[in-house]
Amino acid sequence: MHKYFFVLGSNPNLSKVEILAFFGETEDLKIITSSKEVLILETAQEINPHDLIVKLGGTIKVGEIVDSLAPGDFTEQFPSLATDINFLSKLFDPQLQKITFGISVYNAGTTTNQINSILREATRTLPKMKKFLQTSYRASFFKPQERSISSVSVVKNKLLTEGFELAIFIEEQTILFGKTLAVQNFEDYSFRDYQRPGRDAEAGMLPPKLAKIMINIAGKDINDTLLDPFCGNGTILQELILLGYKNIIGTDFKSEQIEKTNQNIDWLFQQYQDLVKSDFNIKTFTYDVRKLNQTFKEEGIDAIITEPFLGSPKSKHFNIPQIENEIKILEKLYLDAFYQFKNILKKNGKIVIIFPAFKFGNTLHYLNILPQLFKLGFSPLNFQENSKYKDLNLEVSERGSIIYSRPDQTIHREIFIFQQD
Repeated sequence: MHKYFFVLGSNPNLSKVEILAFFGETEDLKIITSSKEVLILETAQEINPHDLIVKLGGTIKVGEIVDSLAPGDFTEQFPSLATDINFLSKLFDPQLQKITFGISVYNAGTTTNQINSILREATRTLPKMKKFLQTSYRASFFKPQERSISSVSVVKNKLLTEGFELAIFIEEQTILFGKTLAVQNFEDYSFRDYQRPGRDAEAGMLPPKLAKIMINIAGKDINDTLLDPFCGNGTILQELILLGYKNIIGTDFKSEQIEKTNQNIDWLFQQYQDLVKSDFNIKTFTYDVRKLNQTFKEEGIDAIITEPFLGSPKSKHFNIPQIENEIKILEKLYLDAFYQFKNILKKNGKIVIIFPAFKFGNTLHYLNILPQLFKLGFSPLNFQENSKYKDLNLEVSERGSIIYSRPDQTIHREIFIFQQD
């Protein structure tokens, strides 16, 4: 059995749901730890960390657990472990001549005092570890200003290729030691977000990482037919291509958005030359979502993954009556869309969709269309009540959805998974 750790991204709830979706219905999968910072799983399935980190949008680091201690033994035994070649050999290639290393400490379900105590002891041990390694290697350590090393620093200091990062996970009853195997390619996400030619900030920009998470939690086969009926600049379509999905459809009611989508798709194939455009069946149309069933044959779509219009950019200045009026406008758009989805979605097909949630003060104001969607035959997955996610300690809305937001945003994203009854 293997124990793997996943250091979670800015929305740990979505990150954990995505990871479980990747592993699918693996019978031997066991959740060891689930906190706001990390998910640790045990499985007989051996993973390729470099392949996995590319496929996951919400995971910052992937690695394997190599050892453990009881919390009460850490102060006494960790200095000995730090100078134990049998322990250290699990963390790096002994053929290296020069080693740079670092230590990250993560909260895996314990108290702040415990975290600070372990961090102080681990930090004090760094020079001792360095001195021991210098008996056989040219060794140095990287000391972060925070208690964990960022993925940027891991890459820039070559900790994966010319050394190691020792990740320490502090549970209430156990301290786990892990070796970081792969980190998220932050430069790649930034490149295809900001450097693509058809970029339109005014139309709203779905982050590529979130688009990838939405695709992964849909859990569809790469040969299924997937539709984004509000494709905008084509972010979801781009991530579908990069993940290897073969049958992709994008529609938008604005022709200029479809032009930007096509421009971005062409650019993507130029930049990622291992992708061959003829291997994909990609269709884009200028089309109103309220007329989709006139274009697509009945029950021909396996999954719909989309972010519709989330409301006026002026909404951050709205008062309550204005927010309520905006919600009424959006409710009609979303209901019209779902009426069309009912006709074109295959039985057991899925919809992964973003609803807007307007923040005013400390209150979120939602689209109140769930009862109508029930009547249409659509059941939203409740992340809190679903047995698959019961051990993940998810924080969800009162509707059972997951909220994705940044501190300065008025319009929050509410993530739903719907399935037809």
